[in-house]
Amino acid sequence: MSTRLWFGSLWDDLRSSLWFRPLVITLSSALLAAITVTIDYQVEVPEFFVTSADNARAELSAIASSMLTVTTLTFSIMVVALVLASQQFSPRILRKFMSDPVKQNLIGFFIGTFVYTLLVLNRIDDASDPPFVPVVSVAFSLLLSFLSVGAFIYFIHHFAKSIQISSIVAGIREETEDLLEKTFSQQIRVFPAEIPQLSAENAVSIPAPRSGYIQGIDLEELVNIAQEHKVVMQVERLMGEFVARDTRLMLVQPRANEKLTAAVYRAFDFGDERTLYQDSLFGIRQLEDIAIKAISPAINDPTTAINCLDHICSLLVFVAQHPDASPYHSDSAGQVRIIARKPAFSDFVNQSFNQIRQYAASEVAVSLRMIEVLIEVAQIVQEHERQQVLWRHAGMIARGADRGIGEPYDRQKVNQRLEQLAALTGQPAQEILLAEKN
Repeated sequence: MSTRLWFGSLWDDLRSSLWFRPLVITLSSALLAAITVTIDYQVEVPEFFVTSADNARAELSAIASSMLTVTTLTFSIMVVALVLASQQFSPRILRKFMSDPVKQNLIGFFIGTFVYTLLVLNRIDDASDPPFVPVVSVAFSLLLSFLSVGAFIYFIHHFAKSIQISSIVAGIREETEDLLEKTFSQQIRVFPAEIPQLSAENAVSIPAPRSGYIQGIDLEELVNIAQEHKVVMQVERLMGEFVARDTRLMLVQPRANEKLTAAVYRAFDFGDERTLYQDSLFGIRQLEDIAIKAISPAINDPTTAINCLDHICSLLVFVAQHPDASPYHSDSAGQVRIIARKPAFSDFVNQSFNQIRQYAASEVAVSLRMIEVLIEVAQIVQEHERQQVLWRHAGMIARGADRGIGEPYDRQKVNQRLEQLAALTGQPAQEILLAEKN
């Protein structure tokens, strides 16, 4: 794996882990204990603050046992919440829960206070003459225990807020928007005059080295590799796709060898799950999963599905304001070296509606909201091709509603929304309007 991709992937994994921040905070607490004990050796404390070794040991023992209990309780609450979120919302949002920096920092603070207190407790020496009691360190340990009480109260508040569905979907949308903004700011729309055409007939295939989801691609590294070997390469997979081992990953023209193949593999990062490291479609996938689970017969919560569609609408409007990225990447001499298709507007729309509409055919409110989302996006897009994408999905939603909705009043409301969309996209509404039923 290339250095740039390795560091980016490593940071994404560390950011979503429950051990990295707590470990850093715990090590900092150990260092703080060494500093405060050193101060105790060098500073003479006023008589008013001096305490006996037995009192200090009792205080520190009580703090340490309390912090261990708080830490255990905190982890228990998190595990229960993760199980419930996985069952009620979607298993794919667990990474979002784990990557919350507030939870990670608070867990680290509780463990750090526990470690600090133990280290200070170990420095009490009542066998010496005079006995050594680290008064400053004990006072600081008391301060940390008071802060831990407030931190635990804040943890309960933050956790109760973070497991609300509105907070979950808003967080997914914000994280996806950040990735989209980064992606669109870096994209270059280059359409060269001479576009190389690669196919299985005129190019060499490079198979995938392992099975897994594509979590990252270092396109700059691929360009350098292609320039060095004087070849043109085409990425056959989209970011976030699952590839089976030994299936086609790349096409190379005119030739490939072991050195080139090994270099290409270093530009890819494969994993066992999709992530939001470079996969912008995964954010919509998460929102779609939550919506599908909400309208399932076991849960029957169309309001949550509508909430997800609200945030999907925001993402689609954001995408609609940007042109599709060019798949062509050139070297320093301006020659096309890499062809790698990026998610286009149609991919985002397909990901947003394909599965929800299949499960929401009989859900009037959800079907209406899907068409309303198409209307809001249609107000942004001007290109005929994109309008066709929106209209195609409106037709599929309408055909599902025609089968699932029998109430004439509800069918009339669906038709009203379809007529609005037809006016915005310049399409004949009669093609997909629902027939009247008595």
